[in-house]
Amino acid sequence: MARAKELFLLQYSSDSSIFRKAEEKDIQGIHNLSIEIFGSTIIPSYESRLAPFLKNPDIYYVVEQDNILAGYLGMAPIKQNAVDRIMGETEETRSRLLTSMSEIVTPENILMFEPGEADNIYLIAVSRQGLARSKYYGMKLITGGYDVLKNYALQGVIAKKLYSVSRTPDGVKLSKSLGFREVVIPGNPVRRFELDIETTTSPFLEEYKEIVREIREKRTHVS
Repeated sequence: MARAKELFLLQYSSDSSIFRKAEEKDIQGIHNLSIEIFGSTIIPSYESRLAPFLKNPDIYYVVEQDNILAGYLGMAPIKQNAVDRIMGETEETRSRLLTSMSEIVTPENILMFEPGEADNIYLIAVSRQGLARSKYYGMKLITGGYDVLKNYALQGVIAKKLYSVSRTPDGVKLSKSLGFREVVIPGNPVRRFELDIETTTSPFLEEYKEIVREIREKRTHVS
């Protein structure tokens, strides 16, 4: 009944949605929405999702409509060894691929948004489905996350590569439209995506690249 009420309100409410950084009280809602979208078998437990948030409280963002969670964005700096295991860079890592959120975003794998630490960013965007504004909420997550990355860049925290995995047609379509390169691993159902910010020609990232160019030029002049 509670979920039906939320869906009704999201369907017919006027657009007053906001994008904001998640707080600890939001983690339960993020967990519940993940179960709703993906089922309970492949998502991390509430405790497993809370633990990395407590290590780095900047990894989750939400879109909220009338105090109801409409979607969330996970944006976590991860270690290079986690990247290698996501992408299956070698035969060794390919035999023990990371394939789910519970394996990738763990306290052991994530870093802080600090200069030199946030080179590799793992992304996951989830919005409620079956609503007239589902795609709008999804895009608000993406544009909001992009603004967060630009703000970090202005502080000297520059991301080099973005990574994502997807099992859904919408997720695959979005990743490709944003300029991500798909890395195919034969026999594995999880689609893997990588975006090299420095070399991408995606117009979506052009403003970010311009910010990075200006920062590097200023550093060159100073030195």
